[in-house]
Amino acid sequence: MSQHPSSTAPEEPNLAEIYVNYESIDAVPNAMTLEEIKQETKHDAEMQAVIKAIETDQWSTPEVQDYKKLNEELSVFNRLVLRGNRIVIQSNLKSKAVDLAHGGHQGLVKTKQLIRDKVWFPGINKLAEEKVKNCRSCQAASPKSPPREPL
Repeated sequence: MSQHPSSTAPEEPNLAEIYVNYESIDAVPNAMTLEEIKQETKHDAEMQAVIKAIETDQWSTPEVQDYKKLNEELSVFNRLVLRGNRIVIQSNLKSKAVDLAHGGHQGLVKTKQLIRDKVWFPGINKLAEEKVKNCRSCQAASPKSPPREPL
């Protein structure tokens, strides 16, 4: 009897198991390498314009206007743009950098702290706020404050 094939239909996939597998795979961060940043900087027109502006001290082109007010803080080292000791990230890697900082779902303050320690780009605060605000895991885990009663 134990060897007899079952005549029942195959089991439906367990949705909870599928969800847990998806979350565990999605939660593993893919680190950003220095070589990846160098390659993206090399191919990014805006970052090339910033490098040229830093080297020539000419800040009149439209691509560098977001960086103009920080020209005293910016430098070029090994074909990377630095703001102090932080790497300036180009547009292709901004979202990935914020995702890496938000990887543990610590909340907005911790995410901003983690990302600001290593990198900088124009609009860093706004992008971090949007990522945390739109994060389903953070929304599910955050305590919902009860609505205030009218005065």
